[in-house]
Parts: sequence; structure tokens; C-alpha cells
Amino acid sequence: MKLAQAGIFRATATKWNLHIKADQDAPLAVAVSYQITHRLIGGGEWEDWAEFEANHIVGYHYVIKSDGTVNQSGVDQLVAAFGWDGELDSIFGTSPPSTLVQLNVKEELYNGQVQVKVAWLNPGDYEPDSRGADEVQVRQLNGRFRSLLKAAASSAKGSAKKAAPKVTAMQEPPPHGDEDA
Repeated sequence: MKLAQAGIFRATATKWNLHIKADQDAPLAVAVSYQITHRLIGGGEWEDWAEFEANHIVGYHYVIKSDGTVNQSGVDQLVAAFGWDGELDSIFGTSPPSTLVQLNVKEELYNGQVQVKVAWLNPGDYEPDSRGADEVQVRQLNGRFRSLLKAAASSAKGSAKKAAPKVTAMQEPPPHGDEDA
């Protein structure tokens, strides 16, 4: 059954191949079929999906953009998750490494319908870095990005003021004439 919900999942790759559009060299993607094994339910806890009907999804990990340049984030994800060597021959006609990966699956509106797609690929044991910045890092970042962020915030405030409805004081309704008649 095709996966029908967004979330973070652990999966194994069952097959992969190269995906290109007809009569085009670019963009080029590594299309990977995934079998879902677990779903993240929060607090670092994973729900085992072995008891459910098999769920699968195909992820398209673009390694070449439509302009013919390398999509570095797509390459980085395949290297980190599968140890890919960057050789197209290592994908074509072979089975993917038997390894657990983690998929971030998001909803997307396509042709008027909501569908789910693999938005990001990580190694199976990936844990997001939840550290906050320390005081020294905040000062460094503020020095580097302060003017850009202040300008963006100012622009956002200006847009919000323009979009806000104009509020006026309530006025007394005009008299209806002689109420005693």
C-alpha cells in the first residue's frame, strides 16, 4: 500500500534506479523505493509498523538540477544514508544497500490534490541537533546577520500594517426621527 500520511519514518530501500525525463539529460534523480518499518511518534519513540499492511513510498533524490549543475544536498543525502560513491553505475542495475534510513515525508499540493512525498533522507540513526546557541554564538550570529534580519523584520512589519483592516471609532447611529409618534 502506498504511504498516505506525512511524518518521519524509518525505512529500508528495496530498489533504486536513475530517473530522467524523456529526451532530457537533466534533471537527474536517484529514484528509491522504500518499505516503511517504523513511524516516529514523538519523544524519540518509534512505532513498529511490522503488524500493519506493508507501506511503501518512492523518493526522488535529485543529484543534477535542470540547469545541469550538481544538486549538492541530494548527493549529500545519498552519501550519508547509503554511502553512495557518486558513480551512476553503482545504482543502475544494482540493489540498494541493505540499510535502515530515515525519511521526512511531507504533504504537497499537486494538480489540486494533496499527496505525500519524501522531502529529506537521513541515515536511520539520525537524531536532529537540538542544542541551542550559546551566548558567544548569538553575539557572532547577531554581528553577521543583524542588518539583514532587521531589514527583513521591518519589511514584514510594514506588510502586516498594510494588510491589517482599518479600525475606526464606533459612531452613534443617526437619529430615526421622532420616537414618540
